[in-house]
Amino acid sequence: MEHGRKAAVLSLIIAVSASLLLSGCFHTHEWAEATCTEPRRCTGCEETEGEPLGHDWQVATCTKPRTCKRCGETEGEPLGHDWLDATCTEPQTCARCGVTEGKPLGHSPADPVDEDIVDALCTEDGSYREVVYCSVCGEELSSEDKTLKALGHTTKNGFCERCGEEIHDKISGEGNAFHEDIAVGGGLFRVRFTNEGRGPFNVWVKYGDGTRLQAVESWGTYDGAYFLYSTGPYSFEIESSGKWTYKITRLENTDESSFKGTGSAVTDIFTAPSGEWRFRHTSNGDFKVWIYTNKGRELLVNERGACDLLVPVSIPSGSTCVLVLRVDGSWIVETG
Repeated sequence: MEHGRKAAVLSLIIAVSASLLLSGCFHTHEWAEATCTEPRRCTGCEETEGEPLGHDWQVATCTKPRTCKRCGETEGEPLGHDWLDATCTEPQTCARCGVTEGKPLGHSPADPVDEDIVDALCTEDGSYREVVYCSVCGEELSSEDKTLKALGHTTKNGFCERCGEEIHDKISGEGNAFHEDIAVGGGLFRVRFTNEGRGPFNVWVKYGDGTRLQAVESWGTYDGAYFLYSTGPYSFEIESSGKWTYKITRLENTDESSFKGTGSAVTDIFTAPSGEWRFRHTSNGDFKVWIYTNKGRELLVNERGACDLLVPVSIPSGSTCVLVLRVDGSWIVETG
């Protein structure tokens, strides 16, 4: 039995020895991790196992070559910067990494240009923008609003040559005069006469149909209006010892229901109800008032001296009105 035990131990020793001989190593391995270029290796016996990991390359940049993220080994050359030219607002810039170099070029202002132009009219201002752009990049650098002054009318024979509006300049003269072929367009008009002479001042109006009426009969200074009740052309015959003027204006529509003034006058076109109208006059001279409606002319007041009257007035249905006053002094008319 003792002999059998010895035989078993000897067999175990032979088996272990054979195993050690076959493995080539007679200790426990202590493995170092594999690297990019080396497999796992025993630090005691240098035995290896497995394969190298291989490089984990990070792509090259403008300033660094291709580099292994694991071991730091490099390969090749840096790419170098891909420069974009400097602009007005940006320095030279690398298209790849964004790094800059130098300074922006700065803008180069071009000559101003006019934009958003609204043309001036005879009576209305125009406008435009004066804009400065960069001659290199086209960016808007500045903008200033400008005004175009109204052109004014260019009057010929009572009409503006530019816009066609009926415009009558103030006409002036001195002493006796005769003006003919004074043209007006459609509508109703007044003519205002002034006189600076000290003697008689008389004006006759001759209408296109040959009718001749005295519009002014006065002495000394004068400032008053006369109604041109029909279409022209007109002729004005003026008798004066001094300087005088006249100006024709179109009657406009008005919402006014009462009127006041001094001297002879012609109101604008208005509407008013029938009823008692009040007429007041404050001087010692004449006070005559006519009304023009679609039924013609009617004398409403014919007084001399100061007065305060209530006068019944009948207005045709749908008619507009114009009052014509030949007055010395101040007056008031209240229609409602």
